[in-house]
Amino acid sequence: MVNEIISGVSMKLNETFGDGHQIYKNDVRQGLTEPCFFIAALSPYHTPYLGRRRKITVPLDVHFFPADGGDNDEMMRVGDRLFSALEFITIPEGDCFRGHKMRYEIQDNVLHFFVTYSMILN
Repeated sequence: MVNEIISGVSMKLNETFGDGHQIYKNDVRQGLTEPCFFIAALSPYHTPYLGRRRKITVPLDVHFFPADGGDNDEMMRVGDRLFSALEFITIPEGDCFRGHKMRYEIQDNVLHFFVTYSMILN
C-alpha cells in the first residue's frame, strides 16, 4: 500500500506542476535534474483493529529541489501549493485518500513538505 500512496502523490505532483519537474521515487545515485521532487516514506506503521481490519498510516516527506538552490521564494510558493495539491490524492486503483498533518520547512536549501495518509484495510 505504501507504493500505491507514493504513486498517487507522484501523479498529483505531475498533474499540479507538469512535466517541467522531475519526480523521483527511489534513491538517486548520481545527480538530480532540478527543479525536482523526491518522495520518501518516513516510517509507515500498522495499527490492528477488530478481526482482520487494520489501519495503515503512511507519513511522507516530499522534498523539493528548486532550479536555483537558494531560492526561498520559489520554495515557499511550492510549499503553499502543496497544501492544496496533496490534500486529496487518488492511487492508481482509483481510491481517494486525504492527507493530514501537513506542514513544510526549508532545510539546507531544500523544501521538506510533510504529509500523512491513513486508511483502513480489511
